[in-house]
Amino acid sequence: MEEKGETVRTIKYHSYRPGDEQAIIKLFWECGYTNHDQAFWYWINRQCPFGKTIIEVATVGTQVVGHYSILPRLVRIGGTVVSAGLAIHAAIHPEYRGLVILQELMKRIFYQCHQTNMAFIYGFPNNNAWSVYLKLFQWQRITELATLELPLDNFQAVGSNAPRISLRDELYFDDRYDSFQMEDLLSEKTYVVKDKKYLNWRYAHHPQVQYQLLEAETESGNLAGYLVLKLYRKNHIMYGHIIDLYFIRSDLHLFSHAVCQALSWFIRQGVDIASCWILKGTPFFEPLLDIGFRPIGFASHVGYRLIRPNFPVDKLNVDKWHMVMGDSDAF
Repeated sequence: MEEKGETVRTIKYHSYRPGDEQAIIKLFWECGYTNHDQAFWYWINRQCPFGKTIIEVATVGTQVVGHYSILPRLVRIGGTVVSAGLAIHAAIHPEYRGLVILQELMKRIFYQCHQTNMAFIYGFPNNNAWSVYLKLFQWQRITELATLELPLDNFQAVGSNAPRISLRDELYFDDRYDSFQMEDLLSEKTYVVKDKKYLNWRYAHHPQVQYQLLEAETESGNLAGYLVLKLYRKNHIMYGHIIDLYFIRSDLHLFSHAVCQALSWFIRQGVDIASCWILKGTPFFEPLLDIGFRPIGFASHVGYRLIRPNFPVDKLNVDKWHMVMGDSDAF
């Protein structure tokens, strides 16, 4: 690439170094990601309990013109916990668009992931990147995940006043979440490990979004299940997202009541459309259909790329995953 005066622009690459933050944030803004401020950057890259983000950048002089990162995750797969990574924040400066920078960043990222013994990375590439990921970077498709939506005009949330279900006054995940056994219903599924520390980081400590926590208790007062809720306005439409959810087997009947209570809260907040991600084959899919949710919302690409060549790929098929909106960095 050349700039005025035919001076050659030399593109260099390096792993993240302390002090790169401001130049990275400037790149995000130049690419249109205006919600990526310094507080958000530190939260997602340096405070995750699974470890610090792996970051690779491309530079021209002091300017960051390319960026790609992997957020470490622990993923439980059929009873075994493995190290994996969520691919986030692929950004190339508009003046440097092309495959060369992205290819080099990907190569460096894959090497770093291999060095940390990750089994695979996964992510939610946008439309522009998806075909490139499939054709050039050895990504594999998990699914096109259609958002379940329910318009709330004239909706009557029957059963929303069930006992032992309540909205918490304060968003905080207490010690009960460390002993909350998600494998109770998901023993054969693939899903992100979520304990107290992770959930507080992901939701309670988010620097830009205020989430709402709804909990259900067993008859003995233990945790039976939870929903994490978010309000989001797009243009003139208010959405109510069910960001995260899980209920134990013995109290699964409370799940529908909890969703109806969440919908009642959405209606009081002026929500037009309720939405969530849940995959067919999990025990939460059919109850949501019974309430009235339908797969009519936007679809997201979901894919993975193996880092460990001998990893059993059948564990990453769409029918194996339990996936919610909160598993993406976009919500």
